[in-house]
Amino acid sequence: MYDEELLKKGNIFKNNKKYDEAISMYVKAIQMNPQNANAYYCCGIALKFQQKYDEAIAMYKKAVEINPHNDHFYNCYGIVLDDLNKYDEAILMFQKAIEINPHNDSAYNNFGFTLNNRKKYDEAIKMFKRAIEINPQYANSYNHWGYALTISKLVHCNFLFIYLSGFL
Repeated sequence: MYDEELLKKGNIFKNNKKYDEAISMYVKAIQMNPQNANAYYCCGIALKFQQKYDEAIAMYKKAVEINPHNDHFYNCYGIVLDDLNKYDEAILMFQKAIEINPHNDSAYNNFGFTLNNRKKYDEAIKMFKRAIEINPQYANSYNHWGYALTISKLVHCNFLFIYLSGFL
């Protein structure tokens, strides 16, 4: 069996949420062809679903080392870093994904999500708007955009209330 066939089998397992089996297929594909960046990438996805973040990061690092021109690799790498509250590192990954592909709506959305986590709502709103410009059907971006707008308005209202109350 070839590494691409193992990759396809792994994807079937992953899509059916059989992550251990998927990982097994991806590892076999990697053993067969250590330069198969997609196998590392897919293995990283399956490991993330199992919340094995450090192992997922190792897979994404290897994928981008082999193929530094794939925006999806950087985007998923950034998602895991965000999950670990490594926001500065995540932002770098999303920026790299966008640099490679300025039309990656998912990277803009995830970048905005991370900026939300950093409480940089105005910057996050810009990212969500850009994701929506690229893909007006991207529901997550509308949801995240609404959240950022709501939170930023609450922050401004609370600041104004504190100021008007004489606490500042």
